Amino acid sequence: MNNSTERPRAPRSLSDTSTSTMVRNIIVKDHRGQDKFMHARLDCGADTNFMSEEKALILGHKLERYNGPDFNMGIGQLQPTYQIYVTWTFNLPDKRSSKTFDDRFLVVKDAMFDVILGEMVLFGKKILLKNPEFFFLTINPVGKGMPADLFLVHV
Repeated sequence: MNNSTERPRAPRSLSDTSTSTMVRNIIVKDHRGQDKFMHARLDCGADTNFMSEEKALILGHKLERYNGPDFNMGIGQLQPTYQIYVTWTFNLPDKRSSKTFDDRFLVVKDAMFDVILGEMVLFGKKILLKNPEFFFLTINPVGKGMPADLFLVHV
């Protein structure tokens, strides 16, 4: 395939952010109020937010036992063991101020990601907005997994 027309592949790990416009850098406050930098995958198909256990432990916040259901996702089945409540914001490259959010994240052991931001946060807090130029394409009877280019990132 000609490299000039080849679509970029989704990253296998969130440490590889060069291939996906739906991965953003975020800043999460640790238990002392210090900034910790993480990569967040904006996932319209995820029902909730997730965080790797490795990153959750670095933050030093209290981990609460999670006794809810597992989640089937495109990257496999996620089995959260804990939940954590954190304050976070986007790390914008031009140093503009960004809104601060307080949210729950389900903690997943041996995750291939730092953070996944799910649809309730993305749409509920208007982080993602439907792109009016593509409005006719956003009709999806299932309501999940819409392509990233149908949305505008608004932070």
